[in-house]
Formats: sequence, C-alpha cells, structure tokens
Amino acid sequence: MAGGAYWDALKTFALVRRPYERVCSLYRYECQVGEDANGGQRLSLNEWVSERLDGRDPEALDTHMTLHPCLPWVVGTAGAPLVKLVCRLEEIADDWSIVQNITQSDVALPVRNRTERVSGSTVSDLNARSRTIIEDYYAADFENFGYNRIGAAHKLRPKSDAPLVGLIEAAYAQ
Repeated sequence: MAGGAYWDALKTFALVRRPYERVCSLYRYECQVGEDANGGQRLSLNEWVSERLDGRDPEALDTHMTLHPCLPWVVGTAGAPLVKLVCRLEEIADDWSIVQNITQSDVALPVRNRTERVSGSTVSDLNARSRTIIEDYYAADFENFGYNRIGAAHKLRPKSDAPLVGLIEAAYAQ
C-alpha cells in the first residue's frame, strides 16, 4: 500500500484551538522561552499580534509555522478532509476517550507546554485592533471549527454547526 491509500487507511485525527487562546498561548510561549526577535525588547501582546499577523495572508507561508491557521492542516486543496476526526482543545477532556478508542490506546491525556497566564498575556488583554487582526487571519478556523468571535456568545457552537469538528467518518463512531 502506498501514498494516498496508505494515508486513507490510517486512523488520523487533529486537535484545533480557538484562535484567540492559541495566539495568546504562542505569545506567552515565546516570552517564556525568550524567542522574541526584537533585540531583547519584549513586545506587548497587542504589539506582537500586530507584528506577527497584521496584513499577512493566512494562506502564505511567510509566517512561523505555529501561527498558520489550522484549516489547511486538516483539509486538502480540493476541500476534502485530510483527517477523520477533528477535536477542539477546549473539549479534549470529553473527546479523549474517542482518541483512545481510535488509536487503541489507554494512554492518559498528556498536558505539556502549558504556559503561565500572566497579566498582559491573556485574551482579555487583546485590544479591539488585535481581535480584528486575529478574526481576519483565522476567519476560516472560526467558521469551520465552531468558534465564536469575541462579542458573540463565548460558548462553543455545537459540533453539528461546525463543519469539520467531530467525527467525519462513521467508522470512528464504532
């Protein structure tokens, strides 16, 4: 078995995250590991969002890979899903049993690379301009993974309203 047939036979899944939280987490991570590229001058969260995302094409590869929208990682160029299951990080505790089932594993849910939420690095610290930049850059992720924008209800939209969240193939429901 080779190429596409091999991939199709795999039990694939992906994990996505609400763009606001994802961006803030990436900012905190860069600050904590000292990866800021400003000659030792740490940017504020809102400056960082503007520098990293403002005016960038989400389909271009001119940003760091960790900043790319999630949709292209789980959907091919023809729009067909590349994975059979998409889980939202915000619901991983509920979905982990499904992941265990499809991977035939009883491994506990690992938690790694958690960043410390400090003042100036959380979603509530994003100004209106940063929120707009994030909403524009990650528009496809908001739509396809059931995430509401700030100002809308903060509750996740049901999986049935999120085209790519949940089980894509009925075989995984077994």
